[in-house]
Amino acid sequence: MNLYDLLQSQKDLNITINAGQLIEVIDYAVSRRETPQQRPTAKKNTYGIKELAERTGYSVATIYSKVHKRKIPFHKSPNGSKLMFYEREIMEWLEGNIPPTPAEVAEEKLRKFSERRAK
Repeated sequence: MNLYDLLQSQKDLNITINAGQLIEVIDYAVSRRETPQQRPTAKKNTYGIKELAERTGYSVATIYSKVHKRKIPFHKSPNGSKLMFYEREIMEWLEGNIPPTPAEVAEEKLRKFSERRAK
């Protein structure tokens, strides 16, 4: 195990290293960095609205509604004419966008009903 891997595995550990070791770790980390040729192209990591609808199962109209309400992460193309969705952001959003259980839905409806009645 090299010093870089050791430091990665012990992130909470307070240690002292000398300048030479620090340079070694930095050089190793820089050598592992992706070059522009290794990075995936933006085309592979972005979806248009139709492709997003196919991948998520939402209808195009639902996606437009979520964009309008700012309930889904989105970007506009450089000329502003098209919506773009970044795969990583969508995956994170989907993971955090867990649908409510039937009990939660019923509880929310009851709460709203009670609020209306109290007015």
